This record gives sequence, structure tokens and C-alpha cells, in this order.
Amino acid sequence: SYADALKLAQDLGFAESNPTLDIDGWDSLFKLIIITIHAFGLYVAPEKIFTYGISNMGDDDIRFANEKERRFKLVAHVEKIQGNKLIMSVMPQLISRNKYIYSVEDEFNGVVIKGLFYDKQFMFGRGAGGHPTGSAVLSDITACAYNYRYEYKKRNDSVLPKYTTEHTFRIYFRYKSAEQRNLLNFTKIREQYTSDEYNYIVGDVTIANLKAHQEELRIGDCFVAAYPID
Repeated sequence: SYADALKLAQDLGFAESNPTLDIDGWDSLFKLIIITIHAFGLYVAPEKIFTYGISNMGDDDIRFANEKERRFKLVAHVEKIQGNKLIMSVMPQLISRNKYIYSVEDEFNGVVIKGLFYDKQFMFGRGAGGHPTGSAVLSDITACAYNYRYEYKKRNDSVLPKYTTEHTFRIYFRYKSAEQRNLLNFTKIREQYTSDEYNYIVGDVTIANLKAHQEELRIGDCFVAAYPID
């Protein structure tokens, strides 16, 4: 179960005693903002980005993923789309077997970079634990000793992309009540199931709509995840 997995991660030292920064996506959000400045030169304030973690994930959601032969991964995502615009989000994604991060397990992290001409690159390594953390701190100390200056070269580009939330994701939405069902304005419903104990919808929703109801989605007995087509 999710609760057992979280406790095991805490016992092993991979999750904090208060794991909120990790499981609710805040740590991923701050990393995403830094990466976006490096890659595209654009700073987007954290409060403007849809951020949703895995603390509401339950056994029904895990069963759904297993039935679809997918896995939930908490993903920080930035992508340039048509019109020199950027979309950004932090949320669970239902990842299929053909994706690099499908097999990223335990305390490991994965980063996928897709370029215009070189297609995809994948980086994989430990993201938690005493030795990886100590190594990162030592690297920073060494950089200071050599007067290393941190800079964002892309900030000097003459034309920077524009941030937008007007982009549609296919999502999986598990809900409890009719009020929760009406939180999201689905532009297209692809699949749905209703019973006394378990209800879900798979459909298309804009990032703006998700962002507008971010707080209700966090505190309610519901769960939302991106559900990529492939």
C-alpha cells in the first residue's frame, strides 16, 4: 500500500520524517523552476505552476495503474509548445512501459531531455540518502573554493518564451462526491466508471482548470494524475 511504501522510505532514510516537500511535489517544483531558467531563460513564480503530489493516492489508484500496465511517477514537466510558449506542471503521471522513467525505482531519480535535433537523452542516478547528499554538498563547497559563479546564460536571449496554462492534458481523476466530480471542466470524456466505492473519469482538462482547483484537489478525497496517450 501507499502508506506502507512511505513508511519504508522513511525507515530507510530516503524520505523525511515530515515528507511533505517530497510527496506533495514542492521539492520537484523548485527544481523545475531552476531547470526551466537554464533551459529556456524564463522564470515562472512557483504560485503560477500547477503542483500536485501523491499524498492522496490510494489502493484503487494503484489497481487502476496495474490494470493499464502503467506506473505512477511524480513528474516535473516543462515543454516548449507551438507559438514559443512554455507549459509547466508537477503532478503524478501514469507512465507506460516504453518510457525511460517507467523503471526508475527506490531512491533513484530520472531526467529526460528532448531536443529539437538530438531527440532524447536520459540521466539516471541516486536522489536521496546520506552519501549522495553529502557528495552534492561537498561539490558545492569545492565550487565555492574555486570562486565558481552560478549563472543563467539563457536569461540573455533576445526573445524568451511565454508561459501559458492554456494547454490540455489527458488525465485520470478519481473522486468521491458529485461536488468533486464537477470541480473539473472536462473538454472530452474518454472513459468513466461509477460505483458505490470507486469513481473515476479519464478525460481532457486544461492546465488552467487544474490550477484553478488546486487546493480543492489537495484536500478532498480525490486524486488526479496526467495520463499520456502513449
